[in-house]
Amino acid sequence: MLGDTGFFSAANVAAWEKAGITPLLASKRYPHHLSPVARFSPDTPAPVTIDPVERMKHQLTTALYGLRKQTVEPVFGIIKQVMGFR
Repeated sequence: MLGDTGFFSAANVAAWEKAGITPLLASKRYPHHLSPVARFSPDTPAPVTIDPVERMKHQLTTALYGLRKQTVEPVFGIIKQVMGFR
């Protein structure tokens, strides 16, 4: 389940995990245009914790999650800029 910061709360993260759904809810604004060194460095190891929020925050920093920028985000940009839906 992918959502923006408006949907983030510890209760929402726990509820989605309990339902068997992996939540990916942004908890803050993440930087764009990382340096090549940062973009291509290996992901940090997943934290060993029972806290679902910490596990989810780690997933938001992985390369797999970063792929959404090249698959989904350009479509929204085209709709907003080219088609004039502002």
